[in-house]
Amino acid sequence: MIEGEIHGSGVLTLSDGSGAHARIELAGEGWRPFVVRDTGLVQPRFTLRLEPLGKEGALWRGLHARVAWPCPDEAALRAEIRNCLAQVVEPWLEHGLDDGGPRKTSFVTHVIDAVTGERLQTIPGGFHPFWDQLWRASRAVDEPRWEAAFERFASDFLELGLDPVTGLPCLWDGERDQPLADTSVEIALPLGFLIDLADHGPQKLRARARAAAWKIGTTVLEQGVMPDGSVAAKYFPATAKVDPGVVALRRFDVPAQLARLSSREEDPRYLKAAGEALATFEFTHAWSGA
Repeated sequence: MIEGEIHGSGVLTLSDGSGAHARIELAGEGWRPFVVRDTGLVQPRFTLRLEPLGKEGALWRGLHARVAWPCPDEAALRAEIRNCLAQVVEPWLEHGLDDGGPRKTSFVTHVIDAVTGERLQTIPGGFHPFWDQLWRASRAVDEPRWEAAFERFASDFLELGLDPVTGLPCLWDGERDQPLADTSVEIALPLGFLIDLADHGPQKLRARARAAAWKIGTTVLEQGVMPDGSVAAKYFPATAKVDPGVVALRRFDVPAQLARLSSREEDPRYLKAAGEALATFEFTHAWSGA
């Protein structure tokens, strides 16, 4: 569709990539709008030619060209995306959650078949990236049921997924309904999740999430800063003892979250620890010479 305004009489010629063309005469006087639709031209690389009709001149202004793409409109595309999300989300909610012991939780404790949803393996529960993605999806498509499922997980995680003494993330045994306090856990993703939850999670959980993130940060400053300035990434939750079995680059994940925590708590200790960890890595691995 081509639209605009013309003053006087003119000729609009539209050609496509095949050489076919459509010629439209626009006769009249003064300024007036025009719309050209359905020229029958289909091949890309269009050329538009504007010229006067007869000896008198013609003026053109406000020209716009619009093409209707062969794709769904916004509402249909939104519905299609929601259906795709549901195909991913629903099997996890139906088959993946903890139902092994007397206490049912929202921890993911089963690995499922991507096609059938069949349970393939039972695993310890705890923080799982599925929930972070579900929170984003539920807000994007305005799905209250998914938001409620996320809120149940976040509440379970704050109650059961953090050691009550050290505050560090721990795994959950869904069959015996107890934390695995002696199993080490990498803390960067759970800490980042708590910071996000405090920033824009469900309103009633934000204060608890902020307090939990602060407690983890405090434990890290007390137990996780190594003599060389690096910051440990993996801990035994009950004792806060460091598990050193993490590659060097993965150790940057925790300082990154400490820097985020510093900006929110206005506590320079977290940022200083993050800066020292970066300086240690640069001193060991970066060569500033030629």
